Amino acid sequence: QHAADGDMVALSRPTPTDDGRAADAGWHVQIGAVPTEDGAQALLENARQSMGRVLASLRPVTQEVEKDGTTLYRARFAGLSDKEEARALCAKLQSKSIKCLAVPN
Repeated sequence: QHAADGDMVALSRPTPTDDGRAADAGWHVQIGAVPTEDGAQALLENARQSMGRVLASLRPVTQEVEKDGTTLYRARFAGLSDKEEARALCAKLQSKSIKCLAVPN
């Protein structure tokens, strides 16, 4: 499959964010939550390699969260304008066996 025209902008290196809210308004696609930031960045990089230009216009981010007394790092792609765009991306990721969840930020 070919990427949509809007999906062909260069992608920056994954960067951690303190809470992700200020810089990345809109929708995110989360592909995992793991115990280490390095693990979250590895998920993002693997997805980028698997998907090619489909993820090029999005910014990979990690988000630290605490759940049930455990710290996890969410691996997300930011920069989606609405729910439909996020769900469409999720469907593309799932076609490559990458689990995902469309979430508002």
